[in-house]
Amino acid sequence: MGGSPLSDRDTTRARQDGQEENESMSKRGTNNSGSHCRIRERTTAWALGTGLQVGLEPGEYRVTDVADLDGVTFLRLDDRYHCPAEACDLTLS
Repeated sequence: MGGSPLSDRDTTRARQDGQEENESMSKRGTNNSGSHCRIRERTTAWALGTGLQVGLEPGEYRVTDVADLDGVTFLRLDDRYHCPAEACDLTLS
């Protein structure tokens, strides 16, 4: 089995990093509420507010924001997660 559990300090830092990135996305993003994202296979995303990694199951998610961070486009999905745009097939409603 892999690695050791995160320490309290690691968890706190991950939350701070996630909050900073969420704030950055909010400031730099554009509303794209008419779009949906279809994820075809399980993909890594980050929970808004904590910045902790989560695995998103295949399915359709509502795109609630789009942001470009250091040349990588990220999508905010259902106002709960963000993930790289390359993980999704976009459709416009």
